[in-house]
Amino acid sequence: MDNRQSDMTNQVSEFPTERTFRYQHSLPPLPVPSLEGSLANYLDAVRPFATEEEYQVTAAVVKRFGEGIGKDLHQKLLQRARTRRNWLEEWWLNAAYLEMRYPSQLNVNFGGPAPYLEHCWPPTEGVQLQRTSISMWHTLQYWDLLRTNLQLSI
Repeated sequence: MDNRQSDMTNQVSEFPTERTFRYQHSLPPLPVPSLEGSLANYLDAVRPFATEEEYQVTAAVVKRFGEGIGKDLHQKLLQRARTRRNWLEEWWLNAAYLEMRYPSQLNVNFGGPAPYLEHCWPPTEGVQLQRTSISMWHTLQYWDLLRTNLQLSI
């Protein structure tokens, strides 16, 4: 058994139950990616969808952004990161979940009950409300477990 496994075994033996957010305080703050890295990743993502001419125009726009307002915005992100452990969390929760005006169960929560579970929950007419209610109940139960810092047995 290597040292990592031994450490994990000792930890599990020493702490038979774990609290959901027990190690939250020991996590490092969320780093702000470099501006240069973000711009390069963006260009890599755009390349397959653009003609060579479109790509060159996009690369020029990205370069101007990186040398202009992008620098200022990146500095603001760095400043925000100095005052919060997770500079993205509030924006992520709002933009990804709270500001949407379409069904999040189907469009955001890809881990919940969905059509790919047809083998155990066959499609039937007239049961949408029942399925939505069951899905929502389970989702809220899980949310409650996380937010009340449930003790989980390992």
